[in-house]
Amino acid sequence: MSISKRGLVALIFIIATSISLAQGIGVAIIFNEKTAKAKGQEYVDMIQRAEKLFADNFIPTLIIEADEVEDDILDYYNVAVLLSDSNIDTSTVDKLKEFLGNGGKIVATYDTALDSLVGVKKEKAENTITPLSITVNDSNQLLSNKALLVKPTLDAQTVFWQGTDYIAVIRTDKTLYIAEEVFNKIESSLWEEYFLDNVCNMLDIGQPMFALDLPDIKTMYEVVNTRFTAVQRIYRGYEKDDKLNDEISRLYNEAVFSRNATRYYIKKEACAQATYFLSKAKKATESLFPLIHPLHITVEELTKRGEHWFKRVNLFSTERVPQNAVLFIGDSITEGFYLQGYMPNVPTINRGISADFASGVVDRLELLNIDSKPRAALLMIGTNNITCTHELDKYIEDVATVMKYLQINAPQARLYIQTILPLGKEWSVAPKVREYNEKLAKLASELGVGFLDIYSLLQENDYLPASLSGDGVHLNGTGYQIWTNFLLKTFKQDGLI
Repeated sequence: MSISKRGLVALIFIIATSISLAQGIGVAIIFNEKTAKAKGQEYVDMIQRAEKLFADNFIPTLIIEADEVEDDILDYYNVAVLLSDSNIDTSTVDKLKEFLGNGGKIVATYDTALDSLVGVKKEKAENTITPLSITVNDSNQLLSNKALLVKPTLDAQTVFWQGTDYIAVIRTDKTLYIAEEVFNKIESSLWEEYFLDNVCNMLDIGQPMFALDLPDIKTMYEVVNTRFTAVQRIYRGYEKDDKLNDEISRLYNEAVFSRNATRYYIKKEACAQATYFLSKAKKATESLFPLIHPLHITVEELTKRGEHWFKRVNLFSTERVPQNAVLFIGDSITEGFYLQGYMPNVPTINRGISADFASGVVDRLELLNIDSKPRAALLMIGTNNITCTHELDKYIEDVATVMKYLQINAPQARLYIQTILPLGKEWSVAPKVREYNEKLAKLASELGVGFLDIYSLLQENDYLPASLSGDGVHLNGTGYQIWTNFLLKTFKQDGLI
C-alpha cells in the first residue's frame, strides 16, 4: 500500500453496541492497488480523507488491502467502505455479498461492479448538474453539483433530487451509495457530515469505551488464549462424544471468532478493535467453562488457587491415562515424582499439583480418573497446609473426604494414606508434622485403608536431612529412590504388582 495505516490515537472510542451476525466492529476502508495505479493520487487522497474523517470522530477504522477481503477479514468489521473503486474483482464482489448476508453494511462512492448490491441499476449513467436536498443535523440543506448520476433499483431509497430520473445518493437497508464527484469534489463540509452521519447510523453508535495500550492487550491476550486453549481441548472431546448443545456451540464459535479477531487486530496494532474483541473472547471463553469443564465451576473458581493449579487441572481433564494403574495424589512432592522413571514397569497416574492443599484435592476429585479403574490410590497431602499454616482446622476432614470419595467411586482400588514428609531444620513448623501424621494414622485405621509411614523412612531426629533435600521440603533423587523402594516392596506384598 502506498499510504500509511494510521491507527486511532484517542483513548476513548465510540463502539457498536448491537453486533450483527458477523459480530464485527468499526469501519474497513478497502484500498485497491489496481485502482490506485489507474487513478493516482486523487484516489489515495480520497482514502486518506475518509480515514481522517472517521479517526477525528473516534470511529475505529482501518485501511485494508482488497486482497484481504478474500480471507473473510470483513467479518471483523461492521461497515466496508469502497471509494471510487472501479477495479473490483468478481471474487471480491462475491465476498461483499457474503458480508451483507452476514449482517455487514457497505458504503460506496462509485463502482459499476457493485450495481444492485448498493441499489444501482445496470443502466447508462448521466453526467449532469443536479440540486440535491440533504438533511444534516436535522436541518435541510440544498446543494448543486455536476455529478455522474445513476438510476436506483426499485427497493432503494433516494435522497431528494429535482428534475431528473438519475440520482446521486442512494440508500438501502444495508448500503449507502454516493456519486464520486459529490463525495470527492464538493468542498462543503455538509457532505462530510452527511457521509459521517450515515456511517454512524450503520454502526449503531453507542457508549464510549477505553482502549488498552498494545503491550497490555498482548499480555491479556496470552492469558485469554491460555484459557481458550484449555477449553478448546475439552470442547473437542465433547464434539467427539456428541455431547454438544446449541449454547455450548454458540459460545465456542463466538470465542473462536473473537480470539481470531483479537489476533488480527493485534497484528494491525489497532488497539480499539483489539480491546473490544479481547473482551468478547474473554467473556465467551469464561462462560464456556462451567458448561463443559469436568469440575463445572467458573474460571474464577478454577484460578483462585493459582495459574499452575489451573493448568494442571485442565491437563487432567483431557489427559489420556492407562487403565488399572496406580494413582498418586498430592502436591509438588508427588508432581515431581518421576514415576515412569522410578517405576518403569508399573502403570501410574500422577495427580500431583505443586502448592496444593488438602482442600485443593477435594476441589478436583472429579479429575482423579476413577473411570480408568485404578488398582490402587495413594494420597500424600499436607506439607503446604503445615508450612503455610493453612486450613489446619479442616485438614483431617478434607483428607477423609478424599478417601471416602475413593472408597465409594473406586471400590476395586487398594487405598493408602501416606504420611506427610519430614521438613528440614530451617522450618520452625517441622515438629508439627509428627503431630498430624499421628492424626492421619488414626484416620486410616478408622476408614480401614492402608497407612504408609514414609516419614519414618526419611527422618533423622524428626527432620528431613540435607542429604535428601536441597530446600528442606522437596526430595532429591536419593530421597525419591528410598520412597520408591518402599512402595515397590509394599505393592508386591499387597499383590498389586
